[in-house]
Amino acid sequence: LLSIYLSVSVCACGQDNSGKWSWLVSRLEGLVAAGKVLVFVSSKQGCDELALNLTKHGQGRFPCGCIHGDKDQAERSSILKRFK
Repeated sequence: LLSIYLSVSVCACGQDNSGKWSWLVSRLEGLVAAGKVLVFVSSKQGCDELALNLTKHGQGRFPCGCIHGDKDQAERSSILKRFK
C-alpha cells in the first residue's frame, strides 16, 4: 500500500531570488526529513540554478536532480528513477 502526503507551499517572495532561496533553505531540512520533496520553478534556467545551489550549498544534505525540456529522455528517466 502506497501512502502519499501532499503539502503545497507557495513562496510569496516576488521576483527576489535571494528571498526565495532563504525561504526554501529555512524549510527544506524539515521537508526532507518528512520524505521526498518536489520543487517547481518557472524556468529551465531556474531549475538548473536551484539544483546547482542545492548541490553546492547543501553540503550533501539535499541530493537532487532537475528535469526540464533541455535534458534528453535518458537523463530525465534516470532522475525520475532515482526519485522513486
